[in-house]
Amino acid sequence: MESRVRLSNTPSLVHNNLAVSDKYLAYISTTESQVELMDLRAIDTPETQRFESCKYKGKEEVLHINYLNLKNKWYLVLGTTGSIQLWTEDGRKIIAFTNYENLGLSQNTGFLTSAVSETQELFLFGTAKGSLEVTRVEERTNTLEEVYSSTGHSDAVSALACLDNLAVSGDESGVVVLWDIASQSLISSFSPCSTPATSATIFNEYSAVSFGNGQINVYNLRSSCLEYTVWGHSRWVTGLCSYPSKCGFVSCSEDCCLNLWSVSQGNLGIVSCNEIANTLLTGVALWRGKVLAVAYDRSKVWIVDKFN
Repeated sequence: MESRVRLSNTPSLVHNNLAVSDKYLAYISTTESQVELMDLRAIDTPETQRFESCKYKGKEEVLHINYLNLKNKWYLVLGTTGSIQLWTEDGRKIIAFTNYENLGLSQNTGFLTSAVSETQELFLFGTAKGSLEVTRVEERTNTLEEVYSSTGHSDAVSALACLDNLAVSGDESGVVVLWDIASQSLISSFSPCSTPATSATIFNEYSAVSFGNGQINVYNLRSSCLEYTVWGHSRWVTGLCSYPSKCGFVSCSEDCCLNLWSVSQGNLGIVSCNEIANTLLTGVALWRGKVLAVAYDRSKVWIVDKFN
């Protein structure tokens, strides 16, 4: 079953352009990289619909948006052409900040992806220069302090996910790397695909990484091997999110399709496909069992609470 709720603006063409916390939905709009928020109570009760705008007023282009949870606290993450910023969940106040200079990086490095290790209490950021920057929040000084930097990629880190001590990253050359965050070591590096990695998510003992040619690879985190390769989309896959109740994940693409995937009896397959006609889907997220999706230049969020 599919429904829609109006947005205050239209999402940009950035991939993974949908972030969800307990209370808010956020996306980068087509209006000069403005970050827009919507109170998620509108999903169940549209008459309570309320919009916010993040107070970010910087001149740098916003390249990445995410919500990350650490110790039951939500952070709105903005990655720009030169800095990483952590904001309060409602986007009203900046909590922590760092830039390319503080991390010893070159100018206009660009921060493209983010993830959090709750067991290590660390924030991870992938850069356009191929590095993985691992940081810790120092709220007394409103800074992100570098813990270490890893260089397992030679191209921009365009996909990133983390669970406990394990992280997976993919770059624009299609190389995928598995990391052990606790030991600060690279576990495995996989041969490049023909197109860039676009998104990553972790579910159960697996990680899914999508690519620009519609391909999705699923890696077994226990054995550190590539277990499944599927082609479920005809265009760029622009977002992934885990779907725990089906031991799987949801993918969205520029081909208008939302696909639900599941691992069952040793096989990975599509459980359901929902087509949202005439759209370039650019982001997908899970909120209270419902799948939310947005599309480029469309002022709507689609809600799927039951797949076909």
